[in-house]
Amino acid sequence: MNRVALSVALFLLAGLAGRPIAQADVIVLKSGTVIEGTTDSVDATKVVLQVEGGSSSLERSSVASIHFGISKADYERQRRAGPAQQTAAAAPADVIEWGAPAEAEGITLAVASVRVGTTAVHGFGGPGRGTNPDLQIALAISNTSDRKILRYDTPNRFMASPFQLRDDVDNVIRGVRYGAGSEVVGALTGNEDFEPGSRGSHLLVFAVPPPKTKFLILSVDLSVFGCQVIVRFSIPAERIEGFAAR
Repeated sequence: MNRVALSVALFLLAGLAGRPIAQADVIVLKSGTVIEGTTDSVDATKVVLQVEGGSSSLERSSVASIHFGISKADYERQRRAGPAQQTAAAAPADVIEWGAPAEAEGITLAVASVRVGTTAVHGFGGPGRGTNPDLQIALAISNTSDRKILRYDTPNRFMASPFQLRDDVDNVIRGVRYGAGSEVVGALTGNEDFEPGSRGSHLLVFAVPPPKTKFLILSVDLSVFGCQVIVRFSIPAERIEGFAAR
């Protein structure tokens, strides 16, 4: 299974403090506790890892984030450095790598595709297209629950968007809106329910990033799906269809 990395504050378990572990991963619980170990497996119900002294199994619902291939000390150094001091050639280690999904209780989310192109919209005047190219990010959504309906809650236009995009030098890439009464074709409207086990998609539209962009970081507040977790995805510039050819 692809490995997932999500960002939250770290506090080390007293029983594990100071014990070096080869090829360490960092497991952050929703309580704020951090466990350093080597992850054996991750699925929808549990996380199994090797810690000093043996194997440990955690309920997946109790895990806030998993940082693969990084020690607590290295993570703390990166977190203190802040976005402005991180290397511009690669995304921070606490961000989900390209192609890997984010998993939270009842939902799996992944970046399916990213491209530059004109956006199809539907408004009072019928179907049409935007005049200028946009950055279009398609998200793949899966309801992993066998009982609960996953419901998308349309963000309030007057509040901060749950979908935030920044580049490798911390420029904010603004979202694109087509005005009241206009809807982006392929975007969720808030009238959709994902039945248990079903899949769907959502299209995000942003301004095209500056030409020298190395990578983008997409932050998604999963509270729009009823899950109190924020996940961050890395999008390498070379994966953006039509970007280098501009």
